[in-house]
Amino acid sequence: MEEDDDHGSVFLPTTGLSECRKRWTQVDGIGTPPPPRVSHSATVIDHKLYIIAGGRFDGRQWISCDDVFAFDFTNCQWKALEITGVTMPRRRGHSAGLVS
Repeated sequence: MEEDDDHGSVFLPTTGLSECRKRWTQVDGIGTPPPPRVSHSATVIDHKLYIIAGGRFDGRQWISCDDVFAFDFTNCQWKALEITGVTMPRRRGHSAGLVS
């Protein structure tokens, strides 16, 4: 498995001179990003992107995750969140949304 040179980077949508020139811009984050994964959920609340669970393949089998990471758009910083109390079971292929 090849290492991803962009690990820890975030790609943000930006617009050019008109709506027809939409582009993605790479932003290098600081802190500890989540390990590469698939089938996670990503939810934006205020100025933070939350990456919840997901899975990764270790070369022999799929491993489901139960961790949560946040990316703060104001300072481009990744942070692993400590979950307290009742924790969710490991999961991948789920969805998440904000209900207010």
